[in-house]
Amino acid sequence: MDTQTLFLLASTCLLGAMTPGLSLAMIVKHASNGGKRRGLYAAIGHATGILLNTLAALTGVAVLIKSSPVLYQGLTYLGCAYLLVSGSHMLIKEISKLKIPTANHPITKQAATPSGMHPLWDGLTIGTINPPLMLFFLSIFSQFVSVKDSLATSIQLAIVPFVVDLAWFSLVVVLLTKLQGNPQGNCKRILLMLIGVIQIVIGLRTLALN
Repeated sequence: MDTQTLFLLASTCLLGAMTPGLSLAMIVKHASNGGKRRGLYAAIGHATGILLNTLAALTGVAVLIKSSPVLYQGLTYLGCAYLLVSGSHMLIKEISKLKIPTANHPITKQAATPSGMHPLWDGLTIGTINPPLMLFFLSIFSQFVSVKDSLATSIQLAIVPFVVDLAWFSLVVVLLTKLQGNPQGNCKRILLMLIGVIQIVIGLRTLALN
């Protein structure tokens, strides 16, 4: 794979990763709720999910899913169910933790308490059970893949999105934890509640469209 092709593929993947959406919300959730370590775990899980999607696109699995409405709908509903359950769980949990400050009981700083499923699994789920993302990579690789490509070239094509995704979201985690330090109290609760609402809205919107 020549340098120009590598640059074009990496740039396309970077623009896709930088687009605000569910993936970014998930990374922010874990970095805010558990610090740099959990944020990086989520980034690794998401990048691994991206790698699975690129391998699916390169091996033709994405074409099979695209041509099978039942399979596509099944994966879509599975993804929606995950979003609704995960978002609802986060929303309810953070609402229960909200504290109303009073003169006698001001809000005090508390250590971050990670909650919810393991960030590695969360990132992997978001990066994998996502048919539109799989079709996105299918459309990308259709511009770069040739039947004459060697196995080494195909492996390089699959690794590029993984590296770009991992590098971008790791940078987001590092910058987020550096800038905000250790978010405490109701501000952090409200941020996590907002992310939960976003997950629920995306899940309901996807169900409505299907």
